[in-house]
Amino acid sequence: WENGAMSCVVPNLSAGAYEVRLHFSENYGPNMNAGRRLFDVSLQGRLVLGNFDIFTEAGLGLTAVIRQFDVSVDQTGTL
Repeated sequence: WENGAMSCVVPNLSAGAYEVRLHFSENYGPNMNAGRRLFDVSLQGRLVLGNFDIFTEAGLGLTAVIRQFDVSVDQTGTL
């Protein structure tokens, strides 16, 4: 998503603790430089990655980066 927002809702979960694992890789040639694409990631309204730069984190393009976070789901069952 260029210059836009993306969201994802996971419905119908049982209340409890979950581990969210996010997998990233910079695969788009023009963005394979540090600082070309920065973005924020929020989970349940909480910023967990600010100005995240996949290329810088991985050290080069076409390389996977995984970040994981613990979250709690309440009785609404939505993450």
